[in-house]
Formats: sequence, C-alpha cells, structure tokens
Amino acid sequence: METLQTAGLQDLDSIFRIEQDSFPAHVVYAKKEIQKAIREDKVLFFMADGECVGYTWLEFSPQDHSSYIESIAIAPAHRGKGLGEKLLLKVLDHFREHGAEYCYLHVSSHNKQAVNLYKKHGFIKIDYIENFYAQHEHAYLMENKLY
Repeated sequence: METLQTAGLQDLDSIFRIEQDSFPAHVVYAKKEIQKAIREDKVLFFMADGECVGYTWLEFSPQDHSSYIESIAIAPAHRGKGLGEKLLLKVLDHFREHGAEYCYLHVSSHNKQAVNLYKKHGFIKIDYIENFYAQHEHAYLMENKLY
C-alpha cells in the first residue's frame, strides 16, 4: 500500500539523497532549501510497503485555490514499477482534498518521460520558458484543472 506522510527534519538526509540521485547537479535544491520546506510542512514522503521510495515538495495557495509541485521524485532503486505515476496521483488527490482547483509544475523540456506522464494525467503545456534552469535548460510550465 502506498501513502504520503509528512516529512520531518530527521528525514532530511534521505530526501536530499533522492533529490541528488534524481536530478542533474545544476537543478538540485540545496539541502538548506529542503530543510526550510520540511520545517514549513511542505515535504511529503511517499511510502510503499513500509519503505520510503520517493518524496514530493508541495506548495498550496488557498487564496486562489492553486497548487504547485515544486519537486517530485522516486528513488532510482524503485523506478520502473509505476510508483512515479502512483505518487503523482496521490499528490493530485491531496491537492483536491485541500480545495485546490489547479495544479502547476515546471518540467525540463528534455524530460519527455515526465512530460508524457503529466499529459496522461490531465496536465497541459501553458508556457515554454527558455533558460528556466541553469546551463540554458528550458522548461514547460504545465497546468492541471483538478475539477
């Protein structure tokens, strides 16, 4: 069974390791940034069969009913099992339960696998941003109308 659980500071090293193993060095969040997000209860662990297999960093704005996926990742040892898709669906359900009407995220324009997963679950490209990431890496801004 898969669940989302609020991360604590004791989880910082595990989360940072997943972040480092999942993204190119020029886009990895600093440990200090992740630590701040954990303190603000914005980071959730994704558990499968009692083991942490991934995490997500979420932002929510109740004023305009919008949400944002800051980061989402599955540990390399657990990829290829459909867990990324399950995590994404849990996140979208989480936002709906908290009253979000829209979900946004940025994704590298080179990350075709992620773009296709997001499109499969209702995200559409609403903008193309040149040089969004370091080293001149471009991104799509994607939106999902949750209802």
